[in-house]
Amino acid sequence: MPSLLVLMQTRVNYQGSSHIGDILVDGYPIENKYRQYINLFATVGQNTFLFNSTVQENITLTEKDSANHLVDACKISGVSELIKDQKCKLEQIIQENGENLSGGQKQKIALARAIYHEKPILILDEGMSAIDKKSAYDIEKRLLDRKNVTLLSITHDIHSPLLKEYDEIIFLVDGRIEMAGSYTDVFEHSEKFRNFLNKAG
Repeated sequence: MPSLLVLMQTRVNYQGSSHIGDILVDGYPIENKYRQYINLFATVGQNTFLFNSTVQENITLTEKDSANHLVDACKISGVSELIKDQKCKLEQIIQENGENLSGGQKQKIALARAIYHEKPILILDEGMSAIDKKSAYDIEKRLLDRKNVTLLSITHDIHSPLLKEYDEIIFLVDGRIEMAGSYTDVFEHSEKFRNFLNKAG
């Protein structure tokens, strides 16, 4: 039984490794002593942590505010739609861990934070699971259109019409890679993938 479907939109070069646990960026291995590589990644998951502060401060954190970056981050993440619909404001105070917000609102703010800080690799681990499907589609499309960013999505939503937009799909079965390749390649050459699509449909 497949445990998850990993979808990869490739912007940063990478390559596989014969050693389990190796991570390579542009072909070079990342070793534990190089802590600076942590700054390459931004992650948004199902459970997001928000501070007891304003919406804007939760997005910008301790960095000096950049108006242009903030506008772009809010637009891409859907936070600007929340503001337009008056569901929240940038100066609104968020209670500890976002108790006064819905799950979808929290994920949009977490996405805006990840986008604002312009990390070259963005990992979504069911990062839009609480957002309604129409908004999630629009956000994912905008993320896929971003330049100079590697988007790595981990999801069980295999019926998204955007699956074919990813450069590579990594199909996992019982925690192991069953097949990797474009959507067309995986669909044509993996019977397990086709069966999974049919069962989930």
